[in-house]
Parts: sequence; C-alpha cells; structure tokens
Amino acid sequence: MVCFRCNVAGEVPADPHYSYRGEPMNACNHTNQQTARILIVEDHPVVRRGLAELINAEPDLRVCGEADDAPAAVQLLGQVHPDLVLVDISLKRGNGIDLVKQIKARDGQVKILVTSVHDEALYAERALRAGAMGYLNKSEPIPTILNAIRQVLRGRIFLSMPMVNRMLQNPVQDNTPESPIASLSDRELQVFELISRGLTTREIASKLLLSIKTIETHRDHIRMKLKLKNSTELIHHAVQWFLESNAALRMGHEEKTDVLEERQAASIGAVTANGNGNEPAGMPATYAVPEASR
Repeated sequence: MVCFRCNVAGEVPADPHYSYRGEPMNACNHTNQQTARILIVEDHPVVRRGLAELINAEPDLRVCGEADDAPAAVQLLGQVHPDLVLVDISLKRGNGIDLVKQIKARDGQVKILVTSVHDEALYAERALRAGAMGYLNKSEPIPTILNAIRQVLRGRIFLSMPMVNRMLQNPVQDNTPESPIASLSDRELQVFELISRGLTTREIASKLLLSIKTIETHRDHIRMKLKLKNSTELIHHAVQWFLESNAALRMGHEEKTDVLEERQAASIGAVTANGNGNEPAGMPATYAVPEASR
C-alpha cells in the first residue's frame, strides 16, 4: 500500500507541513493514515461509477460525493469538504475550467485534478492557470490514474512527461499563441468545442449557463480570431478541428486504451469479488456519502 503522504521510497513528504483541513500532520507510519476524501465531477454515469469503484478499492482513498454538473458540484463542495476534486472538462451543465476557478475561489485548500479526453496540449495549461494541480487523460492506465490522484494530494503538479517537456519550452506565463485555436480565450474555446459537437447557440447558452446574446458575441470573436467569413465557415472549421483532434487522440492512445480496458475489467472483477460491487445500478448523478460511512 502506497501512502499519499510520502513517496514509495519512504522519503520525507514533499510538503512536511501538509495537513488535512487544518489538522497537523504527524510522521507517517502507514498504519494509521488518514483517508483522503475525493469528490468526482463527471457527466457520464458509467465513467463516474468506474472511477468511484476504482477509488473506493484503495485503502487510503474514499469517494465522498459525486456530481454531473458544475452547480451540483459547487453545492456539494460545502457539504462534503473534499480533499481533492476530480473535474471533467465537459459537464452536463457548466464547464470544467470554469468550475476549477469557482472551487478555488470558494476553498483555496482543496486540490483539483482535471480529467478529460481532450487534447492535453490545448487544455492542460488552461487547467493549471485556472487553479488545478494536474491534468490527466482518461485513457491512461489505472496505476497512472491512482498515481496522479496521490501526487496531487501530496501537493505536487501532475502532467504527462510530453506535456512537462512542452511547458518547459513554453512556460505557462508565456501567452504567445502557437496556433489560431490556442489564441482563443477559455470561454471562446468552450464555445468553439461545443459548436464542433453540433450544438446550436441556444443549446450552448443553456449548457454554459449563459445568455444567447453572450454566446453570439463569443461566436463573433471566434470568427474574427480564426479569420472566418461567416457562421457556415465557423461550423465547418469547428467540425473539422473536432474530427482531426479525435483522430489524433485515438491514434496516440490506442495501445493505452487496450491496456486500460483490460486492467479496468480485472479491477472491477476484484472489487465485485470482495463484495464491494453490489451497489444499485441507478446511482444518482449527485450524492454525498453519509458521514457514518466515510
């Protein structure tokens, strides 16, 4: 068992003054370690349940709540007091990057790890600037997912090695865009991504909890930045970007996905064998674990 307070070699924790919710941290002895509370914010029920089962199978981690959109996550934040929040970028309502900013504004102590299938090169830096401490692609193997959670709980930044190298060459503070898409603001990128998925202006406004007029203004700004003549060109460009991005991700993560599926099947089988996989199939999209069961 690996304790999130110290690393595998048993060295001094990254932050020797690290404490949980104001409680002083004593020397780690691995026998009386505190369980980290995790809040999952994910709009796909199957993915949300898989993450919950994976986390709850670990002795030092426990899911304290789940939400499928930003408003529910903000409401739960004050109820369950998580130590770490797993935030997906694409949510049922709201957006993950905006949610990260809201969480940090409400609770500066809580740590945030962003999970997504989106291009790390485009979203990781934005997530860090918003206040997250890591970015994890969902196609990563189970050991990597658990390692990312524990690294962030220790107070360390978690990114893939290619992204670390990329950021060392082009630091977050350097706002010089590498492409027209990279020049879009966080909100404009959110709108552009939703356009690429075929959503109308009204649907985008509803999903992002904004007015139709605001979305129309963002669409105009996107067209100007990308040098597109009209809405037809904007939609075509967005769809083409979406298809190319997903094709690249599929090629880059094809082998990782095969390994992930095999290990997930083995993990879920082990959880079921231990008697922890019998929860009802219809788990609510938003819930807080009762205090007595934490």
